[in-house]
Amino acid sequence: MTEILIGILVGLVIIISGKITKFDNDESFYPLILIFISLLYILFASIDQGFSVILVETLIAAFFISCAILGFKGSKLWIPIGYALHGFFDILHPNLLNNSGVPAWWPGFCLGIDEVIALYLIWKIYNKKV
Repeated sequence: MTEILIGILVGLVIIISGKITKFDNDESFYPLILIFISLLYILFASIDQGFSVILVETLIAAFFISCAILGFKGSKLWIPIGYALHGFFDILHPNLLNNSGVPAWWPGFCLGIDEVIALYLIWKIYNKKV
């Protein structure tokens, strides 16, 4: 539970720092973070050194990268959808894949970040601030 709370705080720091630096004025800011977060499971799979795990994690990352690209190029809703789904994936991940490179605290931590950013982006979209 602590890792989720820390993830929520980190998500808030990302949002606040994006606003302070005005990085979030660039429409690529949140899609790029989603892409980066998606690639981390491939990094963890590389630590595990299992080719099949790397392949599966790459295919899954491709889905989230697609959400980021669709959101950047088309409907902005794809971006918070990608974050929200990634958060659910984080929680399911330990039961779906045996990727020993993933730290035990990572799924909860990443869930906190993902869901805070997803909620913020939905709020932002529906308040016409995108």
